[in-house]
Amino acid sequence: MTDGPQPVVTPVPPIAPEAPIAPSVPVTTNGPQPVVTAVPVAPTPIAPSVPAVPPVTTNGPQPVVTKVPVESTPIPEVTETLAPTQPPVAPQPTEAPEDGDDEEEKDELTKLSTPKIKSIKSTYQGVLIKWSEIEDADSYTITRNGDEIATTEDNSFLDKNMAGGVAYTYKIVADGDEESFTSSSAATAKIGKLPKRVSKLKASKENKRLVLSWQKVDGAKKYIVLRSTKKNGTYKKIATVNKASYTKKKPKKGCYYKVVAQVKDVFSPASKGIKG
Repeated sequence: MTDGPQPVVTPVPPIAPEAPIAPSVPVTTNGPQPVVTAVPVAPTPIAPSVPAVPPVTTNGPQPVVTKVPVESTPIPEVTETLAPTQPPVAPQPTEAPEDGDDEEEKDELTKLSTPKIKSIKSTYQGVLIKWSEIEDADSYTITRNGDEIATTEDNSFLDKNMAGGVAYTYKIVADGDEESFTSSSAATAKIGKLPKRVSKLKASKENKRLVLSWQKVDGAKKYIVLRSTKKNGTYKKIATVNKASYTKKKPKKGCYYKVVAQVKDVFSPASKGIKG
């Protein structure tokens, strides 16, 4: 047609493949033209819409074209998780200390100094040993001919329980706190053979006097007489004689006596106690 107003055709945006197309609107030639409304396309992921081209007018009233916005479907954001470059390292088990570790720890302890023997002497009371005091020592262990006989906190020891006719070797070891110190090396002291013990000691009464007698000891020139108020008590020296007998005028009642033989500067062990 050539006469009269012509309808304005609005271009439709590109339609994605397989999307449904809205039915067309019939166009009339005479009279006022209907308003043509673009039908929205179903929300299918498509490229951004192309803005409509402004309509070209000729003569006469033009149809109003309403622009309908096309919503785009949001595309979910994909987060890529990277695998670790290397597997985690498992914790290593703690190794138990070997036996050698305990030995090294013991080696770190301080060893006490060795005592120095000051003197060893035979007395009528027994063998008396003296030694130097050791710093940090709590006690001292004494052995006699290989047998442990005593432990003392003093730096001296009197051995009263020897046997006659025997030589002795004593060893002294300083001991300290086991968590900080190890025992010292042994100090050695020797004494020669002791005279034999006095035997066959007897007690008798003659005219209100006490008479003690015993068997002679080879080599003995002197004898020491000891007395105590108790059989197993402390005995004190009351006399020295040069023969194998002793007489006491007006003796104390209930006392006990022992005798020690002396050969030069060496004394025998004391005899057994006897009641006077």
